[in-house]
Amino acid sequence: MRDARAIPGCASPILPYRFNGAASAGALPATTMPKPLELALKEGDQAPDFSGATSQGPFSLSAARGRKVILYFYPRDDTPGCTKEACGFRDLHAEIAAKGAAVLGVSTDPVKSHGKFAEKFKLPFPLL
Repeated sequence: MRDARAIPGCASPILPYRFNGAASAGALPATTMPKPLELALKEGDQAPDFSGATSQGPFSLSAARGRKVILYFYPRDDTPGCTKEACGFRDLHAEIAAKGAAVLGVSTDPVKSHGKFAEKFKLPFPLL
């Protein structure tokens, strides 16, 4: 087994390994940058169908066919920037709905977290 150095507050130790023929501890080998992400969809394209659980129950994009959907992505529920963004959509929700569009927020947080976030800030649209 190789000698490992512990880092305070970190579950994974640094393991020494060989890099370019020299011993190294914690250094990363040279890598190439990945190619830029090429998105298949462009603004205004019809999105493929998807479904999932939301703070307001099950959601399927196919159920919203024929309506415009404002689909926005955010990193975390109840963080300053995400809250500001969500409240901006909330404040414009009546105007958006009057134009026949729906709003859907998407993040990787669990549905329970979405429910608390939506309730706390009175968000009238589902969070997936």
